[in-house]
Amino acid sequence: MLRQPLVALQASFLADLTGRAPRRPLERAALFRKPPRGSVEQRWEIYSSGYVTRIAEALENDYPATARILGSGAFRSLTQRYVVTHPPRSFDLGRAGDRLPSFLQNDPLGRKLPFLPDLALLEWAIAEAFIARDAEPLRWADLQAMEAAAILDLPIELTPGTTWIDSAWPLKEIWECRNRPDSEIDLQVEGRSSTVLVFRHGFEVRCRTITKLEARLLVSLKRVGTMGGVIELEDCSPRQVKPMTTRFRRFVESGLLIHSGAPAQPAAP
Repeated sequence: MLRQPLVALQASFLADLTGRAPRRPLERAALFRKPPRGSVEQRWEIYSSGYVTRIAEALENDYPATARILGSGAFRSLTQRYVVTHPPRSFDLGRAGDRLPSFLQNDPLGRKLPFLPDLALLEWAIAEAFIARDAEPLRWADLQAMEAAAILDLPIELTPGTTWIDSAWPLKEIWECRNRPDSEIDLQVEGRSSTVLVFRHGFEVRCRTITKLEARLLVSLKRVGTMGGVIELEDCSPRQVKPMTTRFRRFVESGLLIHSGAPAQPAAP
């Protein structure tokens, strides 16, 4: 029989479960009715262990490279520390890891492996891109049929889910090691900065290392929303317009840009 109001019980139950305000066994026994078999504490141990395990499984699905690097024991310990500070705030368990990259910045593992927060940031960007809204990308063939002035004034934005991460580490190469055996991994990470672009092409999420100039173009496109505005913002000389156009075409052909007036649709399951 419950001995306190349900809302208060739920709040204290979660605090105990996550370790924020743990109870002693006698305190739990006073709150919950004794089960037909075993004790309240035995049931509690089963439930609390399963809680962390299930969240760890959900996080491993979104952070496979992070989990591979740490190993199952260290990853579960990380999950335990993480849920104390950031218990899930959504009914969707797939959102449980939304604050792990920022948590790793101050966690001992993030200090020991300083590339880990950026790697987690990349993996969360991949997870977000996978469920991003659908939108029809621009096609280069359609743009070729337009007047140059119309192309320059065309309002554009990035395809939903598209983002990029600037890092002091070779993130894409680290991430690509997740499915390789240890004997095949020999990667120098120090002094190898990179910018990794994340975007969805159809039902596939892709990662690509891009140059600083390409990242700068994306920043400018996101800021002003037209190629004409980018050329003006960057104060491009006639010689600089052609390479800028080449990069713009590459983005269009990769499906990274949409007409900003295009209706967005929910992603297909």
